[in-house]
Amino acid sequence: MISRTRRLMVAGAFAAALLGVACGGGGFGSVGIEGTGIVSSFGSVFVNGIELSTEDTEFVFNGMPATEEDLRVGDVVSFTGVQRDGYVQATRIEFDRFVDGPIELLDIEDGVGTLVALGQTVRIDSTTRFINVALEDLSVGDLIAVSGLLDGDNVLQATSLQRGPEFVPDVTPIDIEGFIVERESGAGQFRVAGLTVEYGQAEVREEAGPLAVGAFVQAAGTQGADPDDPMVATLVVTRSRSVGSNGGGASVEALVTDFAGLGDFRLNGQSVDATAATRTDDSGLPVVEGSRVIVRGRVRGDVLVADTLSLVPEADIVLTSTVGAVDVAADSLLLGGQTVRVTASTIYLDSSAAADRTFRLDSVAVGDHVSVAGYEGQAGDLVATRLERLD
Repeated sequence: MISRTRRLMVAGAFAAALLGVACGGGGFGSVGIEGTGIVSSFGSVFVNGIELSTEDTEFVFNGMPATEEDLRVGDVVSFTGVQRDGYVQATRIEFDRFVDGPIELLDIEDGVGTLVALGQTVRIDSTTRFINVALEDLSVGDLIAVSGLLDGDNVLQATSLQRGPEFVPDVTPIDIEGFIVERESGAGQFRVAGLTVEYGQAEVREEAGPLAVGAFVQAAGTQGADPDDPMVATLVVTRSRSVGSNGGGASVEALVTDFAGLGDFRLNGQSVDATAATRTDDSGLPVVEGSRVIVRGRVRGDVLVADTLSLVPEADIVLTSTVGAVDVAADSLLLGGQTVRVTASTIYLDSSAAADRTFRLDSVAVGDHVSVAGYEGQAGDLVATRLERLD
């Protein structure tokens, strides 16, 4: 059953643009669609401003069967499905963690900074969702699982972070995804970020090409007590990061890399041409290297030709107050006298006692205490990238 929240998507300008693409020239019709992006809310699963209906959907986590309940807001997922009238019927939703290992270094001040885990630099900021731990409670040695977006310098922008059980050297399973930056085939080793992976005894699946420098891999295994100890891998899989097939639809949320202009850049390694794309955000900012964008279009050959592009700026405003009014039809609310506007990609969290997993704008009531992170729109309103209800 499609949830009550679809009317919020239809009301938004971004969603309207998406629906126009689906119904008009260059539209998807019932053509398959693939995508990757951040889970922004539930009541169905919302990714990239698209509602994914999850009836009969196969969920996969780290290659193992899973359920929708295993997903969290902030997780980066990939999906396949079929475009319907205003939503996508998802056939498969798969999610992994880029890093699942112990913290080696913490360098964070006032909620912003970096940490290092398994040799991978992870950037933390106001957009990072902490699932079961507060940032100030993290310590070196803690086992963490991080989902996020990888930039052109192979730094991971964390979108969700969860603390795991106590890390036991040489016993606790660890996992990393990333590009091979160095390989010594004779020694049975390669490096991902700052981590050496020994794969001589591992099961190696070259599913997306050979195990070589530049290949994107997922490696699982164990590690000793010293952060400089190598991962002793039990499984190594080469993976493709591009989405979509020739003639099919695709939707990608990622950080821009290899930017040579709107007609030539990459998202998750996928070549993108956004020359003719309609901008659906209100930031007024240009797309540059490192911009976080959401594109949707159709794959032509090996290029994703974008019909729409939405830039998601870094949130530089945080407002916490009591809700004075809610206008669901206008996708807005009044907070401390300030008009706040939500978009199709706004992330929703309910940290109040109600803990409503399906919390969205139509769940907000006058008098609720909420916190909004976002940026100033061109009309002077606050555009919310994140809306969180508090006690």
